[in-house]
Amino acid sequence: MMDSLLGYDPSIRQFALLDSGGNQLAHDSIASNLSSSQFMTQLQAAFNQTSVNPNYISPIYIDNKTSEPLVAIAIPVKNVTGGFQGTLVAEVDLKLMRDLIDQLKMGQSGYAYVVDNRGNLIAFEDNGRVLRGENERQILVVKEFLMNLSVSANATSGLQPILDCAEELL
Repeated sequence: MMDSLLGYDPSIRQFALLDSGGNQLAHDSIASNLSSSQFMTQLQAAFNQTSVNPNYISPIYIDNKTSEPLVAIAIPVKNVTGGFQGTLVAEVDLKLMRDLIDQLKMGQSGYAYVVDNRGNLIAFEDNGRVLRGENERQILVVKEFLMNLSVSANATSGLQPILDCAEELL
């Protein structure tokens, strides 16, 4: 089942399934040696968050080996009565976002970039600036974005097929 989850979206690099005590029950990745220490660090934070809240999205981190931006997302796994059974954590590669930004042209001298909810650069045509962890909150449009963040969007709403598979694994 974990193998089929990896085929759900090409940007998903790996999954881990944790039980209600935070112990890892299963792990699968697109490469057998992919489980990075960065992802393993996210597992405990994801478990702690999803045991009391509906989802978890980690801060963006850069893969030490590939220099690709990554994020861990997690959802709680619940039984039919709504009881917490564990956590499903996925590592998502944001490289596709960077590739898209590289293709965008904003007039003759404009820039396209993606920032997180703190103003940290996630994707930009100059990947070196992303790797240095530059923050762009001083730019007016970014400052306005940060002031008007909406918490109504549910970033994990499209994960129901994955959640269904996780429930079967538990």
